[in-house]
Amino acid sequence: SRVENPTVQSLELQLARLQGRESGLAVASGVAALSAVLLSLVKAGDHVIFFWESYKPTRHLIRDLLGKFGVETTGLFVEDVPRLESHFRAGKTKLLLFESPTNPILRVPRIDTMTEACRKQGVLSVLDNTLAGPHNHGQFDVDIFVHSLTKFVSGHGDVMGGAVLASRTLISQVRS
Repeated sequence: SRVENPTVQSLELQLARLQGRESGLAVASGVAALSAVLLSLVKAGDHVIFFWESYKPTRHLIRDLLGKFGVETTGLFVEDVPRLESHFRAGKTKLLLFESPTNPILRVPRIDTMTEACRKQGVLSVLDNTLAGPHNHGQFDVDIFVHSLTKFVSGHGDVMGGAVLASRTLISQVRS
């Protein structure tokens, strides 16, 4: 049951349906979900864009940990969204990671502007949707949703868990 079991599969599919996505992957925590996405989809030489208003462990994982493995990063502020495309590096920017609302200061970026820019440039959009919950933002063209189930989904603190919600293709990449 470490790889899959009916109970976990039911949770993954229910969360994916709530978010309007095909598939899901449940893991031990929100940071584990984020780590699974980043470690499976970026490599040395790739470039990742994130926002300074993000959850502190997210910033640490991207800047400090991925930086040790040769992943280049750019930190932006929510006010920088109108100029987002100017920060993409042709052939190098692999993904944009953002939150809505941001944790802990509750800034709300223009999701449509960011996903449109990502789609034009062939960059994956990853939204940590923890504070909004899996029933919000599914209408946007986001490639991958990440959730800490420990917060909105379970009532903050009584259950540990994380989830990645996306297409079957992307989930199979992350699951491997």
